Amino acid sequence: MIENWRGHEDYASAMADFGRMSLAEIGKGLLAMGGALAEVAVAMRFMPRNMVTMGAGLIAVGAR
Repeated sequence: MIENWRGHEDYASAMADFGRMSLAEIGKGLLAMGGALAEVAVAMRFMPRNMVTMGAGLIAVGAR
């Protein structure tokens, strides 16, 4: 129960921090996150189509 309360305190603190930010700061952060997402999307275009299967196989081999 106490851990749940701490989670709510963390969430409330984050919302208070967002409330103190200007729209320019929020916009800059959103632009940075959009750029990071675009980088991931471009990187994924260069990956082989069977990358998910290869990753699952590597996890299975590593678990033994």
